[in-house]
Amino acid sequence: DAALTASATGVAFPKSLEHQATCFIGNNSTKGERPLFGHLGETRVYDSALTAAQIQELRMSGLRGKLMVRWNMDRIVTDENGVRSVEGEGVRKSRLLVGPSVSVENDLDGGVLKFNPVDAQTLEDTWASADVPCDMPAVTVSLWYNISSTLGNTYSLGNNIPKILTLNNNTRLMINDGSAVTTRTNTNLDYFLLSDTVTRRFAGAYLERDHWAHIAITSWITYDEGGNRIGCFDVYVNGQKFGETTSGAVSYDSFLPTSASTVMLGCGLAKGGAGNNRVIKGSLDDVRIYAGRLSEDEIQQVWRGPATVSAGADFAVASGAK
Repeated sequence: DAALTASATGVAFPKSLEHQATCFIGNNSTKGERPLFGHLGETRVYDSALTAAQIQELRMSGLRGKLMVRWNMDRIVTDENGVRSVEGEGVRKSRLLVGPSVSVENDLDGGVLKFNPVDAQTLEDTWASADVPCDMPAVTVSLWYNISSTLGNTYSLGNNIPKILTLNNNTRLMINDGSAVTTRTNTNLDYFLLSDTVTRRFAGAYLERDHWAHIAITSWITYDEGGNRIGCFDVYVNGQKFGETTSGAVSYDSFLPTSASTVMLGCGLAKGGAGNNRVIKGSLDDVRIYAGRLSEDEIQQVWRGPATVSAGADFAVASGAK
């Protein structure tokens, strides 16, 4: 505060700094040369070099809690070429493309996507994906998932640890119960973050088969003392936190950048086809991506009322859902 002093000739730095200078905003002098055409937001000048973590915090300060995209499975449409999609709501409004073997059924609070591959052909055609550029160092993913009681049958189709959510920077949320996947009545969650070489298992975060569960993951990137990127995340099931974990060094400095922005739901390949595997059996609904880390209270608000949170509205961080 009070770091800059406005005058008729520009903005002066405080005399306490080593060198006094004048900073022109949107121009290069008082003569009106080389003016900027556009809009400028909040502008700050600091008297020291900020760390990478401090810069990331500033970057996210105006975005945290904003709904980047939501796919409400009630809103599936078919175009003139027979391609089905769900129109995205929120900042990005990205379309979720839906493979031909994914069905739409009435469940939960309306339409849901049903994944049920039964042979090699339907396995290739069971997929859903969208491009969602949300270049930011912290995100929250929220979704509803109902595991089919026949999950184990996917292994006969060559699957290995089905994927609920996958980003093409190698972040993925999976369901895994080891060799007992065909016999147990529930299964646990694995999470693999940003090319981290270690999959983190949340053994207590069980999902019961043939029951709807709300899953939320908050993921963020921080830096160690040496400036190396470290990935961190929390996993919630039905509003309950099952652990905060550091994944170790990661290869990216943001989630869903413009060069790697594909979100895949319930499948291994963005557009299916030969080699598509690790497909889930079950149903998905109300998938959302928020900017930044939602708090536990905010995640519980989403969990308590998937049908009552305003579709496409930004999440009101200070006062709850609008």
